Amino acid sequence: MAKTLRQESRRPWFTTTGETPTPKQVQLGCLLRIADAAELMAKNHADLVREHDYHKRHYANEQAISRHQARRIAALRGVITKMNKRNFARILANPNRPTGPPPLTKRQ
Repeated sequence: MAKTLRQESRRPWFTTTGETPTPKQVQLGCLLRIADAAELMAKNHADLVREHDYHKRHYANEQAISRHQARRIAALRGVITKMNKRNFARILANPNRPTGPPPLTKRQ
């Protein structure tokens, strides 16, 4: 059964079973395994870079949403303050005027 040089370089090359590879062939198999490992590391690195870029974009998007919501909350607080001041001014101008909604009347 023929084995590749990569497979041959993994097993102990000093065994006497079958055809023993020469030291040059073992060295070549080791170099091929190193090359495979380097390609795998490069692939993993590319995946990590892609994942980092995704998270960076997601973080920037969430920061923009957070800033928008903070401005929105501040604007709504300003509107509430303005409405409260107007209502308070009306109460001071006419203290006998009811402050709530008009009472409901029955329809006839």
